[in-house]
Amino acid sequence: DADAVLVELGTNDASADDFREPLRQTLDLLRGVPLVIWQTAKGPADDTSIPGVNAAIREVVPTYPNTAIADWEAFVPPDALGSDGVHPSEGFEHLESDLLLPIVTTWRAAISRAGATNCVRDVVRETT
Repeated sequence: DADAVLVELGTNDASADDFREPLRQTLDLLRGVPLVIWQTAKGPADDTSIPGVNAAIREVVPTYPNTAIADWEAFVPPDALGSDGVHPSEGFEHLESDLLLPIVTTWRAAISRAGATNCVRDVVRETT
């Protein structure tokens, strides 16, 4: 009966191929949840599985209409992580909520109709 679910899986997976099917199965199970946020993985530089796992997340997650991606990999600076390259160092514990709160807040505003009703960003097209 959740309104939103955050999924943070993939960091410990050995390969993107092994991760892809459980990713789909999890999203299938969560089809009835209004918002599913899947957070990308961040790992040590020598972890060769993380790029493939994140590629799978970026490929599969957008095919489900109730999903959003929280790009932890792009968001967290490497110097904010501990020696394991995964967990935030002391003083950086807030980073995950800094990433997720705007996503959840914007979603709540949209479903309650308290947010913007149209795109307010100007689009500039360059012509040649």
